[in-house]
Amino acid sequence: MTTAILCVVMLVPAADPPGKPVSHEERAKAFIAALEKGKFADASADFDDVMRKALPTEKLEATWKAIVAQVGAFEKQVSARTEKAAPFTIVYVTCKFAKMTLDTKVVFGKEQKISGLNFLPVQGKDSFPPPPYAKAESFRESNVTVGSGEWQLPGTLTMPKGDGPFPAAVLVHGSGPQDRDETIGRSKPFRDIAWGLATKGVAVLRYEKRTKEHQLKLAGAKNFTVKEETIDDALLAAEVLRKTPGIDPKRVFIIGHSQGAMMAPRMALADQKLAGIAMLAAPSRPLEIVMFEQTENALKKRDQLADAEIKLLEALNGIAKLIKDGQLKPDTPPAKLFGLTPAYWQSLCGPGIVADAQKLQLPIMILQGEADDQVTMTDFAGWQKEMAGRKNVTLKSYPGLIHTFTPNANPEVTSHVLRAVIEDLAAWITARP
Repeated sequence: MTTAILCVVMLVPAADPPGKPVSHEERAKAFIAALEKGKFADASADFDDVMRKALPTEKLEATWKAIVAQVGAFEKQVSARTEKAAPFTIVYVTCKFAKMTLDTKVVFGKEQKISGLNFLPVQGKDSFPPPPYAKAESFRESNVTVGSGEWQLPGTLTMPKGDGPFPAAVLVHGSGPQDRDETIGRSKPFRDIAWGLATKGVAVLRYEKRTKEHQLKLAGAKNFTVKEETIDDALLAAEVLRKTPGIDPKRVFIIGHSQGAMMAPRMALADQKLAGIAMLAAPSRPLEIVMFEQTENALKKRDQLADAEIKLLEALNGIAKLIKDGQLKPDTPPAKLFGLTPAYWQSLCGPGIVADAQKLQLPIMILQGEADDQVTMTDFAGWQKEMAGRKNVTLKSYPGLIHTFTPNANPEVTSHVLRAVIEDLAAWITARP
């Protein structure tokens, strides 16, 4: 599950843009040059006060090294472009790394300081073509808001055309600051699922994850756990669906991926009105065991890894070992935990997911990619064993699919969720009375 955990530290989502155009591009280019040369103090000198708190020099260094570990060594700056979103100025610097090309999004605020930073897949007009099974004429999309007040989240409702009432599903992200499409490399698995299911008569709500939309407000939060990160917003989204005309309020489902799948049984225990939960790439073992196993295996090949990747794996391994050995304490410094608090890790790790699922009587679907190297077939075998004989549980695995339920692991190649996954999810949902 290394990549899933890397997402926690890889992306630092920008604040909603804050500008004055004078030499913003040159300043953004200089910022990236400082990162590439390892001059992290120089790079962070241009941060505003909020960014300094959210991304101090040592965390900026860790973030950059995590990116290099995932996408390869930095090679060159390719181009730059500027956009305005008053009162902000946004500069996108396209950067070529050994394994992938990324857009570095640098946001300048009212005081002409850097107020946001993100690393994104390069997006052009046709960067992400629709999956072949999606029929745009069969559904429509509209903007919705999940929650209220300071934590409200923008989302997209994909609604089949027709009178309904339709069954509906909430898509719940994996770990890290994910967008509503769960964009990973050249794939948008949540968009694929939403369009695919809507084509087959199932409404879908997807939204920006709280750790993406409100990253800066969450910096340094002491009471932030997986409940606030994942569970609360998913249940609020389910309530949005129940109140939407044209949707059957008795047939609202949760479809969770990776971390979202881990938390789906807790969601069902907290909301007795859910019609069912689908768990995509859900570990059956405690997360710290999965983390420790995978980092140990990866470090056996350290002679094939870059120094930055070795350091990152060693850090992940250390966190997993702390938790596994019962040595994670309330006073463990966040600096040793990727900037996250001990309370956060304690809420995410430990036993319970299988036991929670066994308490449920509602329909459960558990899907697994057989080529997934993050949540593996060992975990799927655990589900098969623990859920054996339960008539409310459907299990299925797919040869050749990776963690995103796509068949291609090359981050430079556009890849879609397999049609069979969409068809199986749609059949399972629409069969529920």
